[in-house]
Amino acid sequence: MAHRRLLRVVQADVAEPVADQGFAISEYYFGGLLAQVGNRQHRYVTGTVVTAPDAAALADAIEKIEPTPGCELARAMNSGSSVAGLVEFCAWLRQGPFEMIEERETLDEKP
Repeated sequence: MAHRRLLRVVQADVAEPVADQGFAISEYYFGGLLAQVGNRQHRYVTGTVVTAPDAAALADAIEKIEPTPGCELARAMNSGSSVAGLVEFCAWLRQGPFEMIEERETLDEKP
């Protein structure tokens, strides 16, 4: 059985790999990215499980976002090392399907 890849949507200012094949991202940062790529229209993410083709399409769309001063400010506020985190996130998306989970606690509160 294949290992589950989890996208942890958290209340922390992060965009970084976690655990084995997982990734953590700020709920606000992720929500902003989905809004910028027109997720409602393109439907990259429609539930808690995202297919490999949809994940790769989302990565492509994120990489095409044109930087604006407002976008750069939001990235700086919601994910300290946003550029590196965004590059890692897109690379992680391209690795295949994943399951999304929302976690109310911050990563620091994890055992």
